[in-house]
Amino acid sequence: MTEAEIKAKVAQMTTSAPDELGPTIDALYALREMRLGMQKKVDELKAEEVRTREKIFEMLAAVGLTRASGAVATAGIKVSNIPLVEDWDLLQAHIKATGEFDLLQKRISVTAWRARFEDNIEVPGVSKVEDVDISLTRASRG
Repeated sequence: MTEAEIKAKVAQMTTSAPDELGPTIDALYALREMRLGMQKKVDELKAEEVRTREKIFEMLAAVGLTRASGAVATAGIKVSNIPLVEDWDLLQAHIKATGEFDLLQKRISVTAWRARFEDNIEVPGVSKVEDVDISLTRASRG
């Protein structure tokens, strides 16, 4: 379904009663279902892309190349270094000793924080912000 078709369908759902809650909820549900359907297709394409990428690695290795071209694109093997923490205790001690907190990403675990919050344990320097959203489920009529 194209973006225009989606917009037309949602507009059709809300035109008859643009300010009524029920039709607007149904439009949101329809939009989410359409997005999830499209996401499934995107996920399938991504999986095929991964398989093709792996095949190119194999083909390049088989002929001893690190770069090759087709009619419209060039593929080359690139190597980059990424961190792999093998000893968290050692790393944490290093960070405490040197103050190199830039080695860490600046976020905390929501799960760990929430567990402390629910046990009325305050985490210094952290406050609570409410994340408000809509819970959307299929209506059961019966």
